[in-house]
Amino acid sequence: MGNLEQWYEQQKGKHFSEKIIEECDPHSSVLIVIDMVNGFTKHGALYHPNIESLIAPVSRTMREAKAASMPILGFGDAHEKQSVEFTIFPEHCVEGTEEAELAEELQDVGMDVWIPKRSTNGFLEELFQEWLQENKHVHTFIVTGDCTDICILQFVLSLTAYFTKQGHKKNVIVPVNLVDTFSHNEHPSHVMNTFSFYLMEQSGAELVQWKHSL
Repeated sequence: MGNLEQWYEQQKGKHFSEKIIEECDPHSSVLIVIDMVNGFTKHGALYHPNIESLIAPVSRTMREAKAASMPILGFGDAHEKQSVEFTIFPEHCVEGTEEAELAEELQDVGMDVWIPKRSTNGFLEELFQEWLQENKHVHTFIVTGDCTDICILQFVLSLTAYFTKQGHKKNVIVPVNLVDTFSHNEHPSHVMNTFSFYLMEQSGAELVQWKHSL
């Protein structure tokens, strides 16, 4: 077994400390939900059952946040019909279509802020940059949703790098049981999740196992 394989075996068996919402101050924390829209959770070219399986635990976490009076900020793909992203991925989540809508089970809970995004990295959206400037009191960011190795990874790496550049000590928390990615022969989800968790942790994010209180 080579060094890479040994490293992977060690990483995939890693245990993460448990965390519950009561450990986070609701007045200085935000729950972030990324891309839990129909085009990934229910149907479409980029649907995958791994993502659909996130609906229940993410919904439960959103209800916990609501009960604790913690704000919830959501991102969702809402692409232009001729999006450049469709040269990389199949057409999905076109703005104004059902695919770009939040999964119905999460609509029942509701978001405090909803930010449509036109790329894989929600951090780049002007609305989020404005939100950051208006909410400098927020010190804890709990990031959930999909896909671990694309939109979650890019958002977390951008967020941690931004705070480092600004000289601000913030807590970026990624519950490993509240994120996931799609899976096929050339993209095994367990491998992609493991590498993504490593990269996020190396950037300064805190990886935890989320324990539900409701």
